[in-house]
This record gives sequence, C-alpha cells and structure tokens, in this order.
Amino acid sequence: MYESRPHHQRFDLGEIKDWTIKMGYFLELDHGLMGFFPAIITGMKMMILVFERELIFDIWQILEPRPSKLAEATFYVSEEHGVAFPTHDTRSHVENPIHFLTRSQFERLFEKYPDTFGWAPGLIGNDMSEIEFLQTIKAAADVAGIKLEDVPENLMKALLKESRELEEKLFGTQQTTTEEIAAADFQHA
Repeated sequence: MYESRPHHQRFDLGEIKDWTIKMGYFLELDHGLMGFFPAIITGMKMMILVFERELIFDIWQILEPRPSKLAEATFYVSEEHGVAFPTHDTRSHVENPIHFLTRSQFERLFEKYPDTFGWAPGLIGNDMSEIEFLQTIKAAADVAGIKLEDVPENLMKALLKESRELEEKLFGTQQTTTEEIAAADFQHA
C-alpha cells in the first residue's frame, strides 16, 4: 500500500481498546494496470482515507481531473489514535496504520495549503498533457535523486515524442478529454 503514515508508529490491535469497524472511502486512479495510485496529501505522501462518504466527494472535486474511481473497504478504526487498519490485511495490523482524514482536518489543510491534495506520482497514461507528463518525469527524478537540469533538453523532447507514439499504438488516436472523464465519473458516483 502507498505510504500511509507520516509518523512510524507501531500499533497492535490487541493494545488499543477503542476499535470500531467502519466503512472507509478512498480514491484511486482508474488505469487497468497493476499498481495502486491513490489520492494523497502530497506533502506528507499520505493516502487520503475518510469515513464520511460526502467528504470523499468534496475531495474528489478539488483533485486534478483524471480517470479515477471511488473505492471502499472496511477498517478497524481507533478514533482516539486517529488510525485505521484494513480488516482484510492482517499483516498491516502492526506495521502500517493508516492515518485518516476528518472533515475538520481537511478544511484546515485546504484553507492553508489548497494545492496539497493530488494523485500519487508515477502513473503515465494517455490522459496526460505534455506538462503533466513532464511534471511526472520531474517528480520521478526528484524521488530518484536525479537533477533534470543535467538531462539535455533534446532527450526530454525525445522521451515525450516516444511516449506519445507508444500511446497512439496502445490506445489509438481518439482521446477523451479529462473534463469529459471527470464529468462521467461524477455522474456515476
């Protein structure tokens, strides 16, 4: 699962007494490939998990429009500790608590840092603009510790051209705009 805890705390289900089971909601890119690319709080690299269905739709509206879907799962939740564990994954009970977001936390973050909500980086798809593609390459380079100013501009342009040609082979030339995709996603939600 994507990095879901800003502080490396260890919890055991037996140590916390206030557990409840709740339906949790999160968003992820809909790409048909292997991999999990959730909506995140970008500065913390924290997956956005909420337990209010209306809140996840509010968050969805402020995210960059990309083919995405609403996902839901049951979680063991400790309100006192602000953490949750998926009920289906017993391995996560000690190592990977997921810190969830409440409406008041969302409102405070959005007021102070409106651009802090986004998609997990790394997925390049046929719905990306040239700028989005280059931003993804930059984010990947930052994670890998590569300075893009050291990469010749003609190489970046060649990468972009190659990616567009591959996209055309894989997906054809007809593309749906991100606005059309976003409108369709919200109509079905």
